[in-house]
Amino acid sequence: GEKERKKSRWIKAAYAKGSIIVDAGAADKLRQGDVSLLAVGIRDVIGRFERGDVVNVECSGKVIAKGIPDYDSEDIFKIRGIRSDRIEAVLGHKSYDDVIRSENLVLM
Repeated sequence: GEKERKKSRWIKAAYAKGSIIVDAGAADKLRQGDVSLLAVGIRDVIGRFERGDVVNVECSGKVIAKGIPDYDSEDIFKIRGIRSDRIEAVLGHKSYDDVIRSENLVLM
């Protein structure tokens, strides 16, 4: 709908506060569209950002997407590479299974 398109445009235009580096497998999944970014595909986090900030999603030095994470940079760094069912054990809390939900993710 129109609301989603507006949000997508806003995310694309927004200044990215940091970057989430993903592996090739996660990048391939994201390129298929309408999927969430899971912790398991994340390799590294660059910069400091809060939940709700816009960040770049990068693979091999290219920005493949931008999105709004449900975790801050510190938490994402701690849960990088792990399966969603282990997030709570590592962090002591869990907001979401996904680091960036599909509705908050825009392919570049």
